[in-house]
Order: sequence, then structure tokens, then C-alpha cells
Amino acid sequence: MTVALPCTRDGSKFLELGAPPPPRDKPTKGDWAPFGSRLQFEVAEFLYKKNQMSQRDINTLMDLWAASLVEYGGQPPFANSANLLDTIDAIALGDAPWSKIELSYQGPQPEGDVPSWMTETYVIWKRDTRTVVHSLIDCEDYNGDGEFNLVPYQEVNGQGGRRLTNVLSGNWAWRQADRIAEDPTTHGSMFVPIIVGSDKTTVSVATGQNEYYPLYVSIGNVSNSVRRAHRNAVRIVAFLAIAKYRCPGHCHHLDDGFTQGRRSQELTEELVRRLDAKQLWEEYGIVANVIPYTNDFPRADIHEILSGDLLHQLIKPFKDHGVDWTIEYLKIEYGEARAAEILDEIDRRIAAMPPFVGLRHFHQGRNFKQWTGDDSRALMKIWLAAIKGLVPREIVCMTREYLEFAYRIRHPIQTDTKLDECEAHLAQYHHHREFLRHAGVRPEGFSIPRQHSHGHMPRHTWNFGALYGLCTSLTESKHIKAVKEPWRRSNRYRALGQMLTTNQRLDKLAAARVDFAARGMLEGTCLSEAVTTSLSRSSPGPAGPFAADLPLEDQADELDYPLQGPPLIPEQAPQPNPQLPARPAGPGAADDAQNDVNRADGRVAGADDDDDDEGVVEGPPVEAFVVLARQRAKGYPKLLGDLSAHISRPEFTTCIGHFLAQQLHEDPEDEDVLATYTLPNLRLSVYPSAVATFYAPADPSGPGGMRRERIRATPSWRSEGARYDCAYIVKDSAQEGFRGLDAVRIRLLFSFKFNGILYPCALVEWFEPIGDEPDEETGMWMVEPELDADARRPCQVVHLDSIFRAAHLLPVYGEDPLPIGFRAQDSLDAFRAYLVSKYVDYHAHEHVF
Repeated sequence: MTVALPCTRDGSKFLELGAPPPPRDKPTKGDWAPFGSRLQFEVAEFLYKKNQMSQRDINTLMDLWAASLVEYGGQPPFANSANLLDTIDAIALGDAPWSKIELSYQGPQPEGDVPSWMTETYVIWKRDTRTVVHSLIDCEDYNGDGEFNLVPYQEVNGQGGRRLTNVLSGNWAWRQADRIAEDPTTHGSMFVPIIVGSDKTTVSVATGQNEYYPLYVSIGNVSNSVRRAHRNAVRIVAFLAIAKYRCPGHCHHLDDGFTQGRRSQELTEELVRRLDAKQLWEEYGIVANVIPYTNDFPRADIHEILSGDLLHQLIKPFKDHGVDWTIEYLKIEYGEARAAEILDEIDRRIAAMPPFVGLRHFHQGRNFKQWTGDDSRALMKIWLAAIKGLVPREIVCMTREYLEFAYRIRHPIQTDTKLDECEAHLAQYHHHREFLRHAGVRPEGFSIPRQHSHGHMPRHTWNFGALYGLCTSLTESKHIKAVKEPWRRSNRYRALGQMLTTNQRLDKLAAARVDFAARGMLEGTCLSEAVTTSLSRSSPGPAGPFAADLPLEDQADELDYPLQGPPLIPEQAPQPNPQLPARPAGPGAADDAQNDVNRADGRVAGADDDDDDEGVVEGPPVEAFVVLARQRAKGYPKLLGDLSAHISRPEFTTCIGHFLAQQLHEDPEDEDVLATYTLPNLRLSVYPSAVATFYAPADPSGPGGMRRERIRATPSWRSEGARYDCAYIVKDSAQEGFRGLDAVRIRLLFSFKFNGILYPCALVEWFEPIGDEPDEETGMWMVEPELDADARRPCQVVHLDSIFRAAHLLPVYGEDPLPIGFRAQDSLDAFRAYLVSKYVDYHAHEHVF
């Protein structure tokens, strides 16, 4: 291998293979410069980065802090806000200063009215991209397994096919490595592909000058999971003057390119040589005297290195090409009045969808003024169930195939087989959409730029790896920290300069945190370190009772669960694991020392608000697990007999008896055995929720691909009535998809001790599959509530470890219209059948097929 060979610090000499890297030239442990202490650093980070406190309020806080220390002769961490900002500015790491260039049109001007763009001066603010890229390469935070790739690579799965994940796993990076190997002058060089992305953002709709066009940069060596985990692997390098580019293909002949060949740099240059400016513009969309800035780059053919954009080409267009076309069909087929009635029914169905983790609730259906990418994502999850039975089968099938392609092409791990399946679903989508051409919705056909782009996405995946790691959703999420929040912190007058300064200071703080963490200076919390240091100075012995009693774990909230279980190989990670531990974990099983370990970004792992339904999890992949909430629910009796009466489940006591008999390997059908375990005085603790943690790299997750979601079972949720969520029970791990799972509704989450063993449990109601295959129209499994001979819902106690994760069941609405005012909270009690949603997130799509 002649790529990415280890070398000396200045690159003048290669080291022997296997030689340790030269030591980094950095300060010793304990050197907090330019800060005076850990307290000073964490106060600066908290006030400037997390709290974003105004300078005036910082001055007030420091005055109050100083007043509290006068009698002790102490001083606050900073004298005032100016002192705090000067200290941040003095951080040497992460420094990439901003500069500006001014551009204006220099060509001939027409007679008469001159377009304003010919006379205006355009300002571009920029940083040295090379400096930013060096900072990314040098970052010690990307040192986990697989988080930073030194060389292009090719992976093979168990069937002998290719496995595409990160940028360096694609064919394009492999071709660049071949070119490096062919040139003796570049032997040993590390290939660092620079990823550039840009997207307009708006900071305010009420003022002028409210649009910005930030330019972001990352590198292909960083893994997709790290880039998506917002660990400062995507950085802002410029603010551009807003420009618009015209698609070079004619809007009615876009798909001709699939048979005529793609545009290339060589073709563009040849066209410029042979045609006049008028022909170039009118026939090819080329401005003869405008040369792309990448034109002379040795490895940057702009036509080759443009990747697909899932957000703008696939997710956002769902509203235009899925929802709007359906609405247009209804108006053409039934007329405005009848179409309005059907659309009202669709809106009522959308508003009645059961709540789920992270799902936007459309209280008024799909009618709202501003449509965002998040709105499109949310509607993609429920639209199919809302239109089933109200529109022709061809439209339902068209929508299903669009969703299948959209979800499959976004999978974090792509293979030959998966890409073949993507192309098959795209072909079926093209087949079914012809219904709209013949119905008069699209008589001119489907030669639309965003529709056309879908055909290129499999090729882009082969070249650049899984596209979910290159989606502009990364830059859109970055807008918040890089543009919107800095703008809000400015005085709104010529805000850009203030915004640049804010970004530079945030980069410096992030770099300082990574450096301090790498030197082992951020272990524990600031308070625990101060207490330990104080006690060690006063006593040579153990820390003493004060440190032992320090309730650090109680300071974290209910969602603070660490990772548990054995490390997981990424290829195995998506598979549910039903194995039960020898000793079941109880409520708050995550309450151990790991809760007090700070992450590199300064937040306790998993420390989210108690109202949050979901969150990312730091650390490597582990086996999926579920734990009860930390805090018990209030208002429930403690004894089993009383609790059974309280929840109106007289069979609950018997259910516990059956459960204990099964756990202790005895026959629950034996009356004597069952009598032994019928314990009305058994003490139980009830919990309002449980938290499932599992591997889901395609959804918002930590760098290891782990995420968590809350499963609720409570009679009152946010003053909107009861919420009893559904979940999946693992019944057979050898079966794939929903065939290995059962759907249940959780009616109670509780735990109890028996013979010294703590049992975390759930009281559940079952759903039974309808048929042996998914529904042919929607592609989703259908289930119906299990009923006993008296048409009542029987219940059963299951061990919490048999639960895989939350499930989203969508009503099969049938032919009868929904009553006006029907509530989403009642949906899981009101219908005879439900669709098991595989579109609620990407993890469900991979597992519930």
C-alpha cells in the first residue's frame, strides 16, 4: 500500500510500518491556558456556548459572584464579559481567521437600463479552507474505531458482494488512490477528499437582509456517523453572495441524459470552443465566459463530484410529487366540491394518527403555510395510511414505491443487492406514476429535475458511499448553530461580522474541550473534581463520607442511561437480540458510575429533558436493551391486589402468577403452582415510561449509531388524556422482519422483587397479524386487537427484556368517515385493524418488513 504511510512530523521522512506516531507537542496535563482553571473554562463554555448569555447579563452575574466572595477574599472566574471574551479569543486551537473579498462585474454593460447586478459589489467572507481541513485532520476527537479512515477501502459482505458505507468505501475514492499510487511523487500521501456543501438559510422573515448563503466543509476521511453526530466535523468556511444556477438540460428532455451520456468537463470545454455564446446559453445553459472554480483542479471534475442530495431531491419533493399530485387528481376526477370533502377526510385521518416518538402531530391535517423538510419527513410516515381507500389503488401503489425507494436509498449500509432493489422500486414508481399522465395530472410527462435526479442516486452511492452521510440535512442542521443562533446573538446591525466572530469563538471552545479531554483533564464533573481535590488536601486518607454521599447520579434526569451489554459488531448491530440476562436488570439499571462520565462535548451522556421522547447515545454499538424510568409514577397503590383494582384489571394478580411460574420454569397451568405465585400482597413499583436503546445509525444517533426512545404508559400525558404506547416483542430472532416480532400495547410498566430477584415488567395487550404477508397495497403488515370469547382484550405480563423498541400502529380507517373532533389519543382503542408502520423511521423500515 503506497497511500497514507506514517511519517515524521514535517513529512520529510517515512517511518517504518507499525512504528508509533511521533508524540504531539502539547502542554502537560493540568495546564489550562489560556484559562486559569477548569472552573474558568467550564464557566466560559457554559455562558458563551450553552446558555448564550448576553454581555450585560454576564457583567451582572460576575458582579453578584464577586459580591458573594468579598468576605472570603475570593474573586469570580472573570471580571466581566470583556475579560471572558478576551480569554476565549486567546485560545490558540481551532483558529481560522475570517477575511473578505469584494467582487463586481467587469464586462461590458448594455445601453439604457443597466441591470443592478452589473453595478453592485458582492462581498464574500471566507476562511482559509486549508487551515480548517488541517484542523479536521488533527482533531483528536475522531479517534474511535472506524471514526476516521486513513485510506480508501472496499468491504465485502458475507455473500461476496460490495458493502458501501463511508465516502472512502466508494469507487471514486478508490480511483483517486490508484492515481496516487501511479505517481511516484505522491507515494505515501494520504488522500483527503474535501466535501463542500451550501444551502440558503433565512434568519428572520420580519426584517430586511435576512438571507444568508453559508458554505460548509468536511472531509471524506471522517465517517458518516461522526459527521451526522454533530461532533464539529462539518465547519463553516464562507458566506457567499447568493447566486442562482440554471439546470443545463431542457426541462422536457432531462431523462434523455440516461441514454445520451452525462455532462463532463471535457464536453463543456469542447462546446465552448465550437459554439457561440448564444447557442451555449440557449441550448446548454452554459455562460461562455464563466469558468467553474474547480476547472483547473487536478481531481475535481465538477460534473463527476456532484453527489445526490436526499433532502432536496427526494424528501422535500414528496410534498410536490406525492401530495400535490394526489390533490390535483382528486380535483380533476371529482370536481372541486367533492375533492374538498375527500381532502377534509384525509386531513381528519392525518390529525387522528396515534402519537409516536419524534412524530410531528398535524393537528389541522396537511394545511399550513410554510412547508419544511421536517414536515415532509413527518408526512411521509403517515400519508400512505391516510389515503388508503380514498384514492385509486394506482396512486397508493405509486406512493408506496416512492417511499420504498426513498427509505432504501438512505440506508447507512448499501450493498449490490440493496441498490438493485432500489432501482427495482424506482422502476415500479415510474410505472405506477403513468396513471397520473393518463388521468390528466401530468399530461406533459415527468421530466422534472428532482424526478430526474432519482435515477442518478444508485450511481452516486457506488461512487461516494451511502448518501445519508452527504445529505444537505447536515448543513441545514448546522444552520442553527452557525447562522441562526449567532444572528440572534448579534445586535442585528451589520450582523454578519458579529456572526463570524461568534463562530470563531465557538470553534475555539470546541477545540479547547477536545484538547483538555485528550489530556485527561475533564474526568468527572467540575464539582466532583473540586471536592476530591479539597478533601485530598485536608486529609491523606480516602475521600470521606461527603464525597461518597454526593448525589451526582440524582442530579441527572430520567433519561440519563449509559450503554450496557457487550460491544456489537456493526454488521450485527441492526439485529434485535431477545436473549435475557441471567439476572434481569431493574428500574434505573443504568444508574451506575458511567452516568458521571462527561462526554467530549461537555454534556453528561444521555442527559436530556424529562419530556424528551428520544435522544442520541454516545459510545460504541451495543446490544439493544430496555430499562424502566428512574422515577416512579405517583398515585398508584403499592400492593398487587390494590393495584389490580386500581387499574380495573382483576386478572392482573393471576397474570403475575403465570409470569413467575414461567420465569421459574414451572407449569403455569398447574393450579397448585399458580396458587403458590398468586400473591395479592406482593409489593410493586409503577413507572410512567421505559427507555429503549438500540442501534439505528440512519436515524439521529450518536457516533456509534446508538439512539434511545421513550415508551410511555400513563393515564395522563400533557393534559391531553391517556397515552399507552405500542411496542415490539421479540418472539423469534431467527425470523426476519415482522415475522420474528409481535406487536403489543403497553398498559402498565412496573417492577417487583421476588426471592431477592428484581423483575422489570410490562402488562401488555396483544395484536394478531392479519394474514401471512404484508398488505399488498401499502406493503405494511396488518394486525387486529386480540379478543377473548367475551370480546374483551386479554392481557399478559412480559419481562421488559423481551421488548425490542416502540411500535407505531396506523389505523385502517375503512369506509366510514371519521367524526369531527375525533382525537388522536383514542385511535388505538377505536379501530378493528391497524397497519404496522415501517415508515415511522429508518430503523423500523429495516426491521419491520
